[in-house]
Amino acid sequence: MSATTKALNANLLVLVGKEQAADKGVNAAFNASNEAINANNTATNMWLDAGNNLKNVEAQCSVPKPSADCPQLISAAKANVTAAEAALTKTSAAATQALAAVTAARATLKSAQSAYQDANTAAQAEIKQMQATIDAAVTAKKAAVANYAKVTKECSGGGRRRR
Repeated sequence: MSATTKALNANLLVLVGKEQAADKGVNAAFNASNEAINANNTATNMWLDAGNNLKNVEAQCSVPKPSADCPQLISAAKANVTAAEAALTKTSAAATQALAAVTAARATLKSAQSAYQDANTAAQAEIKQMQATIDAAVTAKKAAVANYAKVTKECSGGGRRRR
């Protein structure tokens, strides 16, 4: 039984290690997801600021007698909106990928937890069965010893004598 329980425990330790590694994977995925979401929020704010700046420049340039550099200012503001929009698209995609990685990491963790729980349940059942086998053998041994003592007593003349 000792060798079997050692083997069962060794298997459970391997599964605990896999579960811990999967848990670290979930934490890493969450951290990466948080960073991606923060970057996306920053990009969103930059895009909104660029859009507001373009509106302000267009408003300033729509007055009678606008500044001579209005075409350049509008062009630069539009370029800022385009750049901010590209950054927003990139960070949105990164955030989506990071969230998908969190989902995958959670699935890996759930699988590792299930494997551990299944192995632990099976190990407990196996140990219980081994203990039942041992208990039955001990009971059978006690019965055999008691029967042996009875037979020995009868055979040695301690019991009834035959006539």
